[in-house]
This record gives sequence, C-alpha cells and structure tokens, in this order.
Amino acid sequence: MSKKPKKFGKNEKTFSEKIFKILSKNANKPFNYKQIAAILELDDTKSRNEIIKDLKILAAQKLIIESEPGKYLVKASSQQYYEGVVDMTSRKTGYFVCDELENDVFIPFINLNHALDGDKVKAYVYDRRSSRKPEAEVIEIIERHKTEFVGVVDIQKNSDL
Repeated sequence: MSKKPKKFGKNEKTFSEKIFKILSKNANKPFNYKQIAAILELDDTKSRNEIIKDLKILAAQKLIIESEPGKYLVKASSQQYYEGVVDMTSRKTGYFVCDELENDVFIPFINLNHALDGDKVKAYVYDRRSSRKPEAEVIEIIERHKTEFVGVVDIQKNSDL
C-alpha cells in the first residue's frame, strides 16, 4: 500500500496574495517566476507552475504588468502610497493616521518595519481581502518622532561591539 500525501488547507491556496506582496515591496524591480519561487522557498515543479499561473491571472486583472517577457512589476499607482503618522497600540500593532484617508488603517506588527509611535512614514495601503477592512504596510520611515531613548545596554563577552 502506498501512502497518500497529506493535504493541508493552506497548500491549496493560491499564491496570488504572496506574489503581489513580494512585487509591491520591490516596486521598481522586475521579478520572474524563479525569483519569486526562491523568495517563497519553493522548489517543486507543481508550485512553480502555480506561480506562473497566478502571475498570468494577476496580469490579466491588470494588478501587475509584464515589463519584459517573463518579468513582472507591480503597476505603478501613486494613489495607494500615503504619508502619515503611526499610532501604536499596546498589542504591538499600529494604525496609520492620514489626512487623505477618512478612517485610520490597521498595520499588523510584521508590516511596521521598525516604525515607532508618532513616526512620520510612507505607507502602502491595500485591501487584505474584499470582506475585510484595508491594511497598511510601512514602506519608509520619513521622520522619527523620538530620537533619544533611555535604557541599559548589556554587552556580552563574545559580542562584536
């Protein structure tokens, strides 16, 4: 008797959201499917074919553009990038406050990119899913709100400092 491979719910999900996030982080750099597969740490043929299929779907939806044959870029759209201030919560997440947006936009901890409370930042606002509220990702910290910090630095024997 041969063993059947286990199927988990997340493996069957398309890579479209992950691909779009990779392309939007490096908006000026074109990627091919092999580079995207390497970033996602996938090396099997089935996953690579799925990435190729999702790239074609995203290009057909005009969310990304094919700059040269086999290389894809995020469609340049200045409307999704905003400048504003980060308002941190006690749960290590934040909200992006901007005059151009009517509501504050949630920023998960992994998308803060070391921004702190009160920092002026440039953020990319995207719809996580159609049913949920939009989220933001900090692209660049323009100005730090606080430049002096108080604390204790503990230097170990084997550190490089």
